[in-house]
Amino acid sequence: SQQLTYRWVCPPGNGQTVTSFRLRYVQLGGDMDAAAITDIPATTDQFQEYTVADLLPGTPYYAEISASNPAGDSPWTASSSETGEDKGQPTRTAPMTPVAPLAVACSGRTAYSLMLQWSEPHHRGAPVTGYELRWERSPYEKNATPELVASSPVIAVDCGTLQNRKVVQQMLDSLEPGDRVAAQVRASNSVGWSEWSDLPEEAIIQSTFTVDAMHPLKPQVPKVVAQTPFSMTFEMVLPIPRGAPITGIQLRVAVEDIEGRAAKVIEVPVVGMDHACA
Repeated sequence: SQQLTYRWVCPPGNGQTVTSFRLRYVQLGGDMDAAAITDIPATTDQFQEYTVADLLPGTPYYAEISASNPAGDSPWTASSSETGEDKGQPTRTAPMTPVAPLAVACSGRTAYSLMLQWSEPHHRGAPVTGYELRWERSPYEKNATPELVASSPVIAVDCGTLQNRKVVQQMLDSLEPGDRVAAQVRASNSVGWSEWSDLPEEAIIQSTFTVDAMHPLKPQVPKVVAQTPFSMTFEMVLPIPRGAPITGIQLRVAVEDIEGRAAKVIEVPVVGMDHACA
């Protein structure tokens, strides 16, 4: 929150000592007559001063003062919210860095990319001018959640290039099927950078998404590791799964007998994580 300090000259008391002041204030466009009133004890100084706290950043406010003595209250100072020659200019609080954006979401995916999106956060008095999206990936084979660190890759997003400033989208490509991706975003304005989305002290620390899976890559040529007059044993190295576990292997064997060449397909169970035998 922000604050404003108001200063004014203590007026004559018309024969009695000014004992206090009343202060009321509203945001630009607010109803002054409905504003809460703060009582402020008068000092012996010519210049009086009072600080109003818990104000919104980057927001214009109007204020009015009334003096009091034992005989009663003076009229309010000329309302700066009225039209006419007495109209004054509102005082604007200082802006702050934007609020941290909400968690990054995934609005679309393929086997090699993710479309990430987030909503524009509150600017807190100065327009949001850009974003930084930091991300990490963990290959499918590691079966681990990626961790975001200070050295994680960062993508800069300039608000000047956005067609939709309310919902921002950013493509993350050059991924591999089954990759797990964690992403956070922060916003900037003329004051500086917001905190990263999903702050560590919150329940959700980061957003994690999985890239679509695909069929496995083409296996290597099977290798004969043993044979007898009536059998052959083949060993096959499992190919890269590309995002989903390999559940089976088909081995097609061409056999030539006295009646000619024929192909036979054998279903092979997967043994372990790297090899299959038939």
